[in-house]
Amino acid sequence: MGGRHSCGTRYVHDAHVEPAGPRHPRAATPVRCLRAPDNTGRDAFELIGLFRSLGTRALTITGGGEPPEYPYLEGVIDRFVQNNIQVGLVTNGIHLDRLSRDTLRRLTWCRISHSDERTFTEEYAQSLEAIVCVAPRVDWAFSYVVTAEPNEEMIRKVVHFADVHGFTHVRLVADLLDYANVDLERMKKKINLRGTNDSKVIYQGRNKPRVGGPCFICFLKPVVAADCKVYTCCGAQYALDPPSRRMPEELCLGSAFDLDKIAERSYYPFPGDICKRCYYSEYNRLLADLFSRVEHVNFV
Repeated sequence: MGGRHSCGTRYVHDAHVEPAGPRHPRAATPVRCLRAPDNTGRDAFELIGLFRSLGTRALTITGGGEPPEYPYLEGVIDRFVQNNIQVGLVTNGIHLDRLSRDTLRRLTWCRISHSDERTFTEEYAQSLEAIVCVAPRVDWAFSYVVTAEPNEEMIRKVVHFADVHGFTHVRLVADLLDYANVDLERMKKKINLRGTNDSKVIYQGRNKPRVGGPCFICFLKPVVAADCKVYTCCGAQYALDPPSRRMPEELCLGSAFDLDKIAERSYYPFPGDICKRCYYSEYNRLLADLFSRVEHVNFV
């Protein structure tokens, strides 16, 4: 949302939607997570119209809750596609069989979340294989949270499944709350020693969060939560000290139905020094440079 103009109009190119409460690569300006709806689904459908009016090209349906648990999910996906908005889905994969094959085929990509705390049974693998086979044009992927005591056998099963079934990648990412004790290099060596093909694996560590400062990322990738309010980022629930583990009022930018007005404030950074843990420091540094005045611009 921040910084892109065309004929004076602000655009939102990529949105993330969390339909069950408690980016596309070509997108330039994402809205991070929308947990819209109430019991009728009314909020979700109204927001679809707002996103379209803001020029949204792609959106990710993700979860604080599990998206397939949301009873209006298929209707929401259909409506976005009808509005020429590409849809990606983040899910734990357990209830993907609740979606029709037509709905699955409307997805551009689907990322299945996994962790050391889950099992990867033969029954689950067979169910997932059947789902992947009915939507072969969808870009499938895994994102696996690795803890300080990783379940090595489970990780190998996930990596092997992805390799056999043509997944685009497997992201092995360090546990956000204990990243300093996660050794991904050691995990890579163990996977290779067992002869597992890890050519599709992305080993993603974590950078130590810093105290926040002037924040522009909140306008580039804001969070729209289940209460239909906009928050600074997906890390807001961990930003304060101690972490609230929920979206704090101090980091609320306003109502989701006022996204156009929120976008107009993106010329001025949010005072992010309230955040004791900022996971987007490098983004904000780059964005601050982009918003800086450039002298003698013709020589740049």
